[in-house]
Amino acid sequence: MAERLVERFGVTPLALDDLLLTTLRELAQEQRAPWQALLKADAAFAASGSIGAGLASYARLALERVVARVAELAAAAGPRTVLLAHRAGLVARYWEVGGRELLVALQNAAGRPADAPHGLWLLVPMEDPEASPALDGRTVDVVDRATGWVVLDGLFLKELKSGTWEKTGVAVGSACRGRGLSRHTATLLVMGMVRGVEIVSVPTLPYI
Repeated sequence: MAERLVERFGVTPLALDDLLLTTLRELAQEQRAPWQALLKADAAFAASGSIGAGLASYARLALERVVARVAELAAAAGPRTVLLAHRAGLVARYWEVGGRELLVALQNAAGRPADAPHGLWLLVPMEDPEASPALDGRTVDVVDRATGWVVLDGLFLKELKSGTWEKTGVAVGSACRGRGLSRHTATLLVMGMVRGVEIVSVPTLPYI
């Protein structure tokens, strides 16, 4: 799905899990900590729900570095870069030790005209389109539900997957800061964490 959205809207993909894992590995190498020891600590965390102090420290520092790296990647991609963040399961996993702060920091940066990225989407799989957007049960902050997120409906997903959507049907105005996102009924949610991107729907998609 992320690949199709990238192809269709020209946004830049950002797999948060991959970036976080890479950063954790680099941090472990810097500290000369065995990678297998971190994996063992993570497995214990998954089993017990209680994170050890060592793993929490590594995760928090890695998440802080990810914020800076996202800004660097966005700046290198260009001043009008809109990121599509996806695969964020590890962000939810380490929610209490910096995961939530990561998303808030990216949201705030994207909301400031002088900072990178220019715009940010977060792709969130959802079973209930009426429920609050959540990553593995962790509610994602939405500043303004009326303008800060869009739900993709079955027709949109079908046309996106098949590639039958006419190019004239959707426009992405990444320079339109301060303008909202159209909202549609859906089972998969794309949250526009800033108002730097506008989706203009085709007539076949009903407005809510």
